[in-house]
Amino acid sequence: MILEAMKMQNEINAPISGIVSEINCSPGSSVEANIPLIVIKPEEDG
Repeated sequence: MILEAMKMQNEINAPISGIVSEINCSPGSSVEANIPLIVIKPEEDG
C-alpha cells in the first residue's frame, strides 16, 4: 500500500500475507491516527 502524508509517498508493507478483506478509506480521504486502513485475511494453508 502507498500512503501519502505531507506531500510524501510512503510504501507500507503488510506484516502478513493474505487477501485484503476490507478497505476502510478511499483515495484522497483524510484518516486519523491509529485507525486501521485495511484488514487482511490470512491465507489458509491447504
